Amino acid sequence: MRAHGAVLAVLGLVAAGSALYAAREALVEGRTVPAEAALPAPVDVPHPPPAARPAAASQPVRPVAPEVVALPHVRLDELQRAEPRAALSAFARPLPRPLPRNRGRLYRPFIDAAGQVAASGVVVTLAGIVVTPAGKVCTDAEGRDWPCGLHARGAFRSFVRGRALACDLPPEPAETTYTATCTLAGRDAGLWLVEQGWVLPAPGGPYAQAGAAARAALRGIHGAAPEAPAEPSAAALADGGVDPVMQP
Repeated sequence: MRAHGAVLAVLGLVAAGSALYAAREALVEGRTVPAEAALPAPVDVPHPPPAARPAAASQPVRPVAPEVVALPHVRLDELQRAEPRAALSAFARPLPRPLPRNRGRLYRPFIDAAGQVAASGVVVTLAGIVVTPAGKVCTDAEGRDWPCGLHARGAFRSFVRGRALACDLPPEPAETTYTATCTLAGRDAGLWLVEQGWVLPAPGGPYAQAGAAARAALRGIHGAAPEAPAEPSAAALADGGVDPVMQP
């Protein structure tokens, strides 16, 4: 039935196009066309009967209105207070007393100079050392100047690597600056800096012997300027040689 109706619709469109073309030719030649012959009679295309609608539900539709669909009105004297249930596990139970803030730990420390750390709203200078400023310039035995302060800060940052430092701070710090001993994974951060030669030991402090050993071994700021990477020659690069700077 649907295919037959589609064929009839196509034939009707073709006939209408032919009639319009004939009327156009007649107007061009000056002839008149009868009104009944201008367009063909419409084609009656049969359509399938509409699908039967499902029968209406036997139950009436629930009315929807603001005064009907709303929170129920509850009287306060009808409410009852229930005791809280027990915790599902021991980890969810409240502690007997609040913990001290940070427990003296400096999380996500920011290092601006070797021996100085800023975190948790305080600035801590490691005890027993002399901070090496980032702008410090050292002169080696050959008379060459080099930015030892930047190298010292970079070495300290590489040692910490963003990990939390445990410092001897009060549970509730009242000041913004402190001088304290800090450890990282149980290792004294100040002693490490002195041993590596990136800071000087404080006069009369506990790291005098370690500082003397670092100076004798020419470590850190006591040593020579770091050697710059060798630049490849133009001939080596032209011959396809390996760039020493890019070597692993």
